[in-house]
Amino acid sequence: DLGDARKAVSFLERALAIYEQVYQETPNHPEIARTWNNLGLTWYALRDAYKAVSYYECALAIYEQVYQEAPNHPEIARTLNNLGAAWHVLGEASKAVSYCERALEIYKQVHRPNHPDVAKTLMGLEVIRRALGEDTQVVSPANQFIKACREGDSESLGSIPISSLSKDLHDNQGNPLVCWMVQHEMTATLAQVLALGWSPNLPNVNQVYPIHYGVLKSPSLVQLLLPYADPFAQTAKGNTPAMVVLSKSKMEVLKVLLPAIPNLSFKNSTTFKTSYATFKQRFMEASVHGDAPSLEHLVQVFTLACHFKDWELAQAVAARHNLRPILSQVTEQYPGAAKSLLACVDSFTEACREGKDALAVETAGQFTFEKDLYDNEDNPLISWMAQHEMTATLEKVLALGWNPNLPNANQVYPLHYGAMKNVAVARLLLQAGAHPFVQTAKESTPAMVAKKKENLQTLALLLPTQAMLSFANLATFEASYQAYKGRFTPSAAGNEELLVALELALQLGDAALLQVIGTSRAEGLLSQLTQKYPLAAATIQMRFRRLLASPSS
Repeated sequence: DLGDARKAVSFLERALAIYEQVYQETPNHPEIARTWNNLGLTWYALRDAYKAVSYYECALAIYEQVYQEAPNHPEIARTLNNLGAAWHVLGEASKAVSYCERALEIYKQVHRPNHPDVAKTLMGLEVIRRALGEDTQVVSPANQFIKACREGDSESLGSIPISSLSKDLHDNQGNPLVCWMVQHEMTATLAQVLALGWSPNLPNVNQVYPIHYGVLKSPSLVQLLLPYADPFAQTAKGNTPAMVVLSKSKMEVLKVLLPAIPNLSFKNSTTFKTSYATFKQRFMEASVHGDAPSLEHLVQVFTLACHFKDWELAQAVAARHNLRPILSQVTEQYPGAAKSLLACVDSFTEACREGKDALAVETAGQFTFEKDLYDNEDNPLISWMAQHEMTATLEKVLALGWNPNLPNANQVYPLHYGAMKNVAVARLLLQAGAHPFVQTAKESTPAMVAKKKENLQTLALLLPTQAMLSFANLATFEASYQAYKGRFTPSAAGNEELLVALELALQLGDAALLQVIGTSRAEGLLSQLTQKYPLAAATIQMRFRRLLASPSS
């Protein structure tokens, strides 16, 4: 960068010597190849193209060994391009073309058609071919096709073998040709390329998708695109095709786009909006009081909600039915929508698994309102939230009604992670209905975990306050607990004190304290404890029976 290329050669040669010493066991190493390449570039800058060629060839030989399992690698293409440039300077234009064409083939495999590497290689080839005296004005079939699509010239397409062209061609400004076909209503050409596997889900440089142009044109174009396109794709301003077409009052197109729900009126935009509001209100009310709708109807309503980004309506669908089969049916009808529909769920799952609280909160309001999501290893995401102390996300999903009493694949509950980690996490879970009697596979309750981890703040939150225990540290807790047990006299205790003792025994796994209370007396208290923790009734009963059967501590 400072212009002293000869000094750069010196440094690069020293670097090469070090790399060759470090990697003597693996001489075909990318760092060695990279240094050979950089030496070639430097000698090329010093106008010694012969030396440059020798260094590039060394680099190429190593790269071809390193990437023999993946021969279409950008480093190989880059080195081939450098060789092409060097041979061109040396007057060997035919060799130069050969190397550059090989580079271009690789770049086409690994990059999109409008990638800068593809463009630079094409321009380099044109320069070299001019040197060979080739007629570069001859327009290739691909360029003819690009020109015809940009201009909407369907008549000139007859002689172009479209099936031989690369899929998803773009013009030189980065716009996919499918966008031009839809804009110019080139229906026959569009049908042909879609059948050949071209994607209608590539936006142009203005973030407008082919289907957005389609809805502004005609119902027939929409019908042609829908089997392939994502009907929920959004422009840079966040508008779906349905939102665009409603704003333009193209009711005939809107009717083709939306699911066939009888209650909706397509007379004009005003009557549609009124009928939509009425339909939504009735559905929301039925979600609370009505009979369960059919899965088919829920799929229709969810699809409608996605068209208008109406997450309140979509959430009402999720409240009535697990969202996975609904998503499955929607994506079966619109395969092009699979990526966008599942993206939020997948990104939310990944954010929870990695403990990215801020990212998870951003996505939690859309498709993640489906309650009690699991990852692909059968772990509820709420366990990951508790494990990673994702308090913001946890608060949001608990407010949406997620279940805090779901164990992960290792039989560890969210409250166990709260007991290990953070009193704020434990508090959120308890407020949402997590019960403190859940057990791990080793029959440890959250209180037992908190005690073992010396998380005294959480232990104080879990245990009944009436016991008047000390939580300054583990030693003072143990002393206060033993003192409590020493002064506890069942025959003199009132109902509330007996209930406190029973809860302590169950939470701390204290079979000796349970024996002091007495089996018959404790059994009489169980119904009162289950009234306090209604979601824990079965767990309380099971824990009670197991403690009775265990030896006293």
